[in-house]
Amino acid sequence: MNFSNKRGRPKKNKNKIDLGTDEFQNKKKSYIFDNLLNILKIRDIIDEVEYKNAFWFRYLYSVKFGNPNVITAYNISKVQGINTFIINKNKQERMEKIYNKISFNLQKNGLKNIVMNICIFDKLDEILQLSDKEYLEKLKEGLEIIGAGR
Repeated sequence: MNFSNKRGRPKKNKNKIDLGTDEFQNKKKSYIFDNLLNILKIRDIIDEVEYKNAFWFRYLYSVKFGNPNVITAYNISKVQGINTFIINKNKQERMEKIYNKISFNLQKNGLKNIVMNICIFDKLDEILQLSDKEYLEKLKEGLEIIGAGR
């Protein structure tokens, strides 16, 4: 009885890089794991200028209060638990004044919560309201106020 040289189960042609399950690949293609601002930009809900304004506001927030993500949001080793980074004393004071001015203008127009939830805290439950035109118009109005404060 003659046996062939290849024994056992035939090998599959697999990718060298594991891309995950089919479900994970589909979620990745639909941008579920992406940043909320990136999703808004990809769907052409906000334009390039509004996108940059949103990230600039996030940067101003991080200069004043520290990084808002889960790991570094509250650090008891820092003063009042705020994990701030100092760039330059004068520059930081100037940027904090700009943040305060923009924040005051947003609060005055009733747009601060919407802008903070989307731009800074990246709340995924807000993605459910992406189909609400009034909500998106308020977000765009808030991003225009941020752009005017630059």
